[in-house]
Order: sequence, then C-alpha cells, then structure tokens
Amino acid sequence: MSCVRDAEDSGVETLRRAALQARARMRGWELLSEE
Repeated sequence: MSCVRDAEDSGVETLRRAALQARARMRGWELLSEE
C-alpha cells in the first residue's frame, strides 16, 4: 500500500513541478515580449 501511495505522490509532485516550470516559462516569454 505504502509503495503505491509513494508512487502516486511522486507522480503528483512531478506533474506539479512540470506545471510550475511551464508557468514560469510562459511568464518569462511574456516578460520578453513586453520588452
């Protein structure tokens, strides 16, 4: 059970990290386009 839960947590953490990176990248492009 704990192994499955750990796998789910790591998957969620990966998705969350990817979402944050994508958001930061979009924000970076917005800053570049404004200049």
